[in-house]
Amino acid sequence: MSRAEWLGVLLETSAAMSVAVVAVLLLRKWLRRWFGAGVGYYAWWIVPAAVLATQLPTSSRTVLPMAEGFWSLDLAGAAPVAVSATFTRDNGALAIAIWLLGAVAAAAWMIRNQRRFRASLGRLSVHSDGCLRSQCDAGLPAVIGLWRSAIVLPQDFERRFDARQCELILAHERVHLRRGDLRLNALVAVLRCVFWFNPLSHYGAARFRHDQELSCDARVIARHPGARRAYAQALFTIQLSAQATPLGCHWGHTHPLQERIQMLKRNTNTPLRRRVGVIAVTVLACAAGAIAWAAQPARPAPSASAPAPGTVTMDFVAKVGGHERRFTQIEPVGRAFSIRDAGGDAQWSIDGVVTVGEDKAVYPGSTRDTVWLAMTLRKNGEVVATPKVAVKNGSTARIAHGGKPGAGDADLELQIKLTAAQAVAVSAQGTVAR
Repeated sequence: MSRAEWLGVLLETSAAMSVAVVAVLLLRKWLRRWFGAGVGYYAWWIVPAAVLATQLPTSSRTVLPMAEGFWSLDLAGAAPVAVSATFTRDNGALAIAIWLLGAVAAAAWMIRNQRRFRASLGRLSVHSDGCLRSQCDAGLPAVIGLWRSAIVLPQDFERRFDARQCELILAHERVHLRRGDLRLNALVAVLRCVFWFNPLSHYGAARFRHDQELSCDARVIARHPGARRAYAQALFTIQLSAQATPLGCHWGHTHPLQERIQMLKRNTNTPLRRRVGVIAVTVLACAAGAIAWAAQPARPAPSASAPAPGTVTMDFVAKVGGHERRFTQIEPVGRAFSIRDAGGDAQWSIDGVVTVGEDKAVYPGSTRDTVWLAMTLRKNGEVVATPKVAVKNGSTARIAHGGKPGAGDADLELQIKLTAAQAVAVSAQGTVAR
């Protein structure tokens, strides 16, 4: 996969994730109100469904990807109307470097916070109930440990809370353990690193953690319906000062206490309502995945056989008089080729030659893999232009006669992807006239 294609996949996935996050943000409160906090938390599966759907195979329509880079020489033509060509520098490598730097920085920031929180706990000791006891109480109670998850309690846990509150807090943290919430938090952290440039990934992660705590509250209260008052008092008692760990589940940290208390006052939803809510969210997740998959642009179909070494594959998209034609021409390096089009009001012909090599005098940015294309365009037998272009191997050139590429007002518009079967050390000088 080329850099341009890789960046295209990253942006497509980010766009699908953004739409899914916005959809969940709009639906979550309504889902909680009608089907319970558990269904509101379950709705976040819509996001990975949309992201994964963008990676599913698409239709095999023949399309050409956007150019990684394009450079053109001066265009000289016999006709008064000259041929114009796009000019786009190769910024693919720079964009990937910036993305990678941001992803590494985001991961380093999360790892630093994780280690800082773990170091702040001091020495941990195993208690008779199987939980760990910390020397400090900031940020606790919490569940930590991605592979060996455990509940960490402050040293004065039994003194600070009465027996009923201790039971409820432990029930809350054990819900996190049974559901594997820490692994889901790790997945969210990975998505935040990959899509660090997308503000919705960070905002959505905060709302996800909030819904995670609300769903735990709802599950505990469903099992202990007469303990709402004790549960609310336990929430008020906790005072957190430490920064939360990116992967852990903290009792009450960064979650609006007022909303959690209000959720405790609501009656638990019936099993039937919860089932209906789960079905509704599952349908929405499937629909989101289907829409994300359908919205993808068609990807290039794989070629049936590899071209012979020393040849250049030219994938043409020609637009003449509002009609689009797609075809592929495979020609040996340095040998002249000719293409005729007798359709439409005008008869067009393209005579040209492709070479591969480096020529700093003509194009300072050229390398041994630069593909050169010199053409002569004829309309009804009369030479109208002699465009000359040089592109990176595997990139796309866009040429238009009588207008600008992509503007839709040209008599003839060509989009040509040039792919050399191998880097052939053939000088372009002498083939491509200056």
